[in-house]
Amino acid sequence: MQYTLSFLNPSRQVIDIKIDMQAACENPVFHLPKWRPGRYELQRFDKLIADVSAKNETKKTISVFKLTTHAWQIQAEKGENITLNYRFYANQRDSGGSVFDAEGIYINPCNLLLYTENSINEACTLTLNMPSDYEVATGLKREGNTLYANDFHELADAPFFAGNNMLHHTFQVLDLKVHLWFWGECKPDLEKFEKDITAYTQTQIELYGDCPVPEYHYLLQILPYKYRHGVEHQHCSVNTFGPGLTLMQNDRYESFIELLSHEFFHTWNVKYVRPADMYPYDYGKENYSELHYITEGITSYYDL
Repeated sequence: MQYTLSFLNPSRQVIDIKIDMQAACENPVFHLPKWRPGRYELQRFDKLIADVSAKNETKKTISVFKLTTHAWQIQAEKGENITLNYRFYANQRDSGGSVFDAEGIYINPCNLLLYTENSINEACTLTLNMPSDYEVATGLKREGNTLYANDFHELADAPFFAGNNMLHHTFQVLDLKVHLWFWGECKPDLEKFEKDITAYTQTQIELYGDCPVPEYHYLLQILPYKYRHGVEHQHCSVNTFGPGLTLMQNDRYESFIELLSHEFFHTWNVKYVRPADMYPYDYGKENYSELHYITEGITSYYDL
């Protein structure tokens, strides 16, 4: 599966999406996730999708049928190369949404990328058509403006920032390379951040024995109004904080560091070790578990 995202008009906040693939069966069905890991409730990302169309390998328009709120069927033969196009409105500025405006790009792939049941476990690429001076904050393998994932699960769980006004700071903790990406107006004390993140990172790695990822990215979305929210991912976390001018105030800073520690602990507890009834993730329906007192309770115990 090859995905292409084009960012053409930031004032409209609309992302143009193209999917190129070979149909693995007759009349393939494309699905949009009904929920996202880290937020265990059904969500309506489909309301933000419009202008769905498709063409075959001869550039002929082919029929698209909307089967349900989150599923579209393409009229195509097995083995036929098809291109699916649609648009997504990106204006949800929190740790679980997607944003595209003049300030930059924040994408949570689970919000807007469609998949098929036949392709969900196959390798996929995501190419970004965006301004040439934009830097990309991502934990995925990257070559130029193309990101690589082993399967849809990894891609869906890999949010990223892109822009030309991010503050990027890196440091090493044991064998782990840590990245801090600040997007938004703030004046962080990077020495203090590095010292405190190093302390809890060492403790957590020593608790588990090793770290399942070689690099970890903190995507830090800084807002001008009061906010605090974080979501864990496989090799990163998105953490939203505001107002940015209060970032280094004692109580606000300590609360933010606690949030960062909490989401990092989830790297083990819920991402690489999670309830069997949530493995693999089923994006087409609710995923129930009676073990969130472990996934969240134990994490909250250790994040302080």
